Amino acid sequence: SGGQHDPGGARAAWIMLASGWSANQFSALLGAYRSHLGLTESTVTRLFAVYVVGLIPALLLAGPLADRRGRRPVALAALAVNVLSTVLLRAGGAWGGTWLLLPGRFLTGVGAGALLAAGSAWIKELSGSPRRPGLFVSAGFATGGLAAAFIARWAPWPMVTAYVPH
Repeated sequence: SGGQHDPGGARAAWIMLASGWSANQFSALLGAYRSHLGLTESTVTRLFAVYVVGLIPALLLAGPLADRRGRRPVALAALAVNVLSTVLLRAGGAWGGTWLLLPGRFLTGVGAGALLAAGSAWIKELSGSPRRPGLFVSAGFATGGLAAAFIARWAPWPMVTAYVPH
């Protein structure tokens, strides 16, 4: 693309930021989950494990699926899964239910894995920049956890409001 700016690539890169944000916002809230919801260590471990159970297959399957169906549709579907996961995590925080946190974490892994696989390839194609996907995901990882931690510390209803920015 000769260094030309492609706004489609920039919009797709923001999707990667959202993916990184959602993948990391939960970790910053673990202390709040323990104090507000009384989660045990084994429950926290299960919440991390179920994330990985969703992440790894999505990483492996989304790339080939994006090759067949197109990168944009797979990335947008993964973004929808990502948003649904945040809704479930918010609801679980509001109602104190691990029955919502577990599927929320699983879908966070699915959405993050699919966005990392399909979204990265999509952004590279649109922007011509092999670094842009990594930069935006890294920015999401950094800001999602930080913002969630600040919100959980100082905002009302921390287990709900911490997910609002995503």
